Amino acid sequence: MPILAVAVVGLGINRVSARLLFAGQKSSLDLRGAFYEVVGDVLGSVAVIAAGIVIALTGWWLADPIASVAIGLL
Repeated sequence: MPILAVAVVGLGINRVSARLLFAGQKSSLDLRGAFYEVVGDVLGSVAVIAAGIVIALTGWWLADPIASVAIGLL
């Protein structure tokens, strides 16, 4: 459960960051890079939340390494 809480907080912060960077990412290459980095972090948070929910509900622990590989590929 602590991992889910941290991931949810991280998701919220990264969503706010992505929203702030979205407008400027079309005019600046630096902002575009930062925007894509934050979007990757959002997707990573979603993967952690999904894995945490699967593990909490089913006990299927393989969800964690699968999410880790997905995050690594991002």
